Amino acid sequence: MKLEDVTAQLRPRGSWESVDLGFAMTRRHFPLLLSSWALTVVPLWALLLLTSRWVPVGWVLLAIWWLKPVYDRVPLFILSRSLFGAAPKLRDVLRAWPGMVVRRLPWLLVARAPWWIAGPAFSWARPLLLPAIDLEGQRGAAWKARRTVLLRQAGGTALSLLVLCGLYETILVFALLTLGSQLAADPLGAFELGDAFVEAVFRHGQIAPWLEWCLIGGYLAAMTLVELFYVGGGFGLYLNSRTTLEGWDVELAFRRLARRLGKAAAILAAALLPLCCTAGARAADAKPTANLSPEAQAISDVLSHEDFKVHERETTDWERDGSEPTPGIGAAGWFEALGNVLFYAVIAGGCVLLGWLIWKNREFFTRGERAGKNTPKGPRTVMGMDVAPDSLPDDIASAARARWETGDARGALSLLYRGALSWLIHAAHAPVRDGDTEGDCLRHAGAITEQVRREYFTMLTGQWVTVAYAQRAPAVLEVERLLGSWPFAEGGK
Repeated sequence: MKLEDVTAQLRPRGSWESVDLGFAMTRRHFPLLLSSWALTVVPLWALLLLTSRWVPVGWVLLAIWWLKPVYDRVPLFILSRSLFGAAPKLRDVLRAWPGMVVRRLPWLLVARAPWWIAGPAFSWARPLLLPAIDLEGQRGAAWKARRTVLLRQAGGTALSLLVLCGLYETILVFALLTLGSQLAADPLGAFELGDAFVEAVFRHGQIAPWLEWCLIGGYLAAMTLVELFYVGGGFGLYLNSRTTLEGWDVELAFRRLARRLGKAAAILAAALLPLCCTAGARAADAKPTANLSPEAQAISDVLSHEDFKVHERETTDWERDGSEPTPGIGAAGWFEALGNVLFYAVIAGGCVLLGWLIWKNREFFTRGERAGKNTPKGPRTVMGMDVAPDSLPDDIASAARARWETGDARGALSLLYRGALSWLIHAAHAPVRDGDTEGDCLRHAGAITEQVRREYFTMLTGQWVTVAYAQRAPAVLEVERLLGSWPFAEGGK
């Protein structure tokens, strides 16, 4: 087992998240799982069903149920090898199938017994504990220790998974049985199906053959579909338990780090190799040439030529004795001056930034009426119209009348409607939002206590909708009435 070859992301997961990981692995390899199941488990079922000629079919189904741990080894074999990047072929599963059947078969049959007889853990946590038997090969005291650890880590989830999958299998069996009964010429009811099931279990030859084989086929089909995912979910729990307890994710991280460091070491060695070769060549030059071959002697003669020698030249530096002062500023002085300039530049930049922030957010430092005017509560626009108080004239009714007299009926009603909305938002504090429609605003205006303002807003909304959407000229008398009875002068702006 090489953790570097794992095909899933190993990390500590929650219990049901690890079950979902097992389900995902089952879905990924479902064609191989189903075909392997059909070529290994189904022939074994056929041999067991041949005995139904002499014993009641219910006892045959009980024997098939009792051998579930043997069947579970098939999906476990596929999922465990696929996890580490070595997905088996169909022929590999068929080759390993005889060993799956006979390996520790007596122990499995005994441990399959209900918990009050012999199997206090394996009977209800089978997919969680079976990997410890088949994959780890645990026996004796080591098996008991491993079982205790796994049950402490994920035993509760394994029991819940057993209950859920058992319910799914039971529902699916009776659904298929009911479907087969309804397709028959003489359909049976639920109670008749229950009686037929009891007859099949405890008696022999008392039910119709079609019903008997419908029962068998439904049970085996339900077991096939549910058991594959049951084993996958249990294997996900087992994998998460090993990852959490043994730190597989940490080990993988260190191994990947070691591979990266190994590559870096190889690159460093490749970079240092020319230096080592140069040192070796120099050492070879220092050796005596008395015992060299003619070819080596010729090479040594060529390398000893003047053109191949290393020429060295000595230079003399003048040093001051300190008798004369050094003019100018030294390197340390330049660095000190540069540091001072940068320091004051940072301070100046910080002051400028602080001033800009204060100017940009100056409304937070204002007081009184101006602050309240600059930061009105409620939306600034409603249905695309600006309803902020600072966007409206002081005398809305006079401004609207001036537009009306110039023939701009839409502009006059728009100004009145905006002023009414502004009053509704900022004076009446109605919960108007920027996405509200005329109908929404009309519902908000229904909460106005003054009847005059409430009726005015209703009439104004009707005239505004007529002009804005119906594109019809408003009634002259209605507009005159609206202009003459403007009720939002106080707080309307």
